[in-house]
Amino acid sequence: GKPKRGIVITVEAQGEYDADKRWRIPYYHALLAEEYRLGTYVVVVSYHAQMSASLRKWAVGVPPRVDVMLLDAETVPRITDLEQARSRPTAAVLSATVHGCRGDIEVARVAIKACDGLPERKRRSYIQTVMAAVPKSQRPALEAEVNVQQVARIWEIERRSGSFQNGLAEGL
Repeated sequence: GKPKRGIVITVEAQGEYDADKRWRIPYYHALLAEEYRLGTYVVVVSYHAQMSASLRKWAVGVPPRVDVMLLDAETVPRITDLEQARSRPTAAVLSATVHGCRGDIEVARVAIKACDGLPERKRRSYIQTVMAAVPKSQRPALEAEVNVQQVARIWEIERRSGSFQNGLAEGL
């Protein structure tokens, strides 16, 4: 048949250190390459400094090498200019999550403000993502700056999400 064209990209968010990723990520590459017979890329969005450091080390260490595109506080710039954030809201939200999880509330503030003109569904999703990334102790300050009714809708959506329900069931 006709050769396939394109690439395969898998994105993984890494919120904590997981030493098993040393062995799993090369497996992801191989599994995807075999399945699709295309070039494969693994993108890791790391919210944990030790995980980021390990991914960098594994990229040059003993095989199998871990080949990822790493998005973290070292590779994603801080977006603090509101105009830049408004022109690239997805990039602003990524910046807010990788820096906001480390307590950089200014980047989170700018990303939330940049969401003002977005369609309702995307705006809620982006703000929810930023709120979930920042430390719990900093959320009240951000909530105070966002329309209270808007935050209530966001938290209601989050409570209905599968992740929340699974965590609730596990906790019970």
